[in-house]
Order: sequence, then C-alpha cells, then structure tokens
Amino acid sequence: MEPTLRDAATTVLETHDTSRAKLGADAVLGVIQQQGIATPHSGNESLEPKPNETEMTTRHDPQQMLGEEPTSDTVAEVPLPDTVPRYLSDEDVASRSR
Repeated sequence: MEPTLRDAATTVLETHDTSRAKLGADAVLGVIQQQGIATPHSGNESLEPKPNETEMTTRHDPQQMLGEEPTSDTVAEVPLPDTVPRYLSDEDVASRSR
C-alpha cells in the first residue's frame, strides 16, 4: 500500500473517531441541560468516613499473638562490641561511635 493512500485513510478514520466522540459528548451535555446535573446516590450518604489513623503503623493481630503489652522493655542504649570487625572502614567505625 502506498504511504500517501495509507496516510489519507488514517486521516479519514481519525476524523470519524473524533466525530463520534463529539456526538457522544454532545448527547451527554444535552441530557445534563434537560435533566440537570446528576446528584450523588442516596446510599452514599449513609457511608461513614473512615477515622484518620495517627500512628505510623497499625498492627492487626486478630489471633492475639502479640498480647496486650510490649514483649520487652525499651533500651536507652545499645552496647557496642569491644572489637571492630575487619570489614568495617574507619568511616563506619566513626559513624557507629556517634
């Protein structure tokens, strides 16, 4: 098929698609003008908004595996080892001692 013929056919098809879309939009606008803008469904009014969660993580534990209280006390400081592994660089050691 020649490129000019293909381009002409593409133009015709695109024009028809655009015309159909405009006709559909005109039909919707006509209904809006005659009947007014649609109102929300009455069932939507009975829906209650979900409360905002202020915590960063909400734990869902339906089997109560975690229990009511935390499993361990909070530790203020974590003890560091006396020796530094060989694979750590000086920067790693300096950042860990801060």
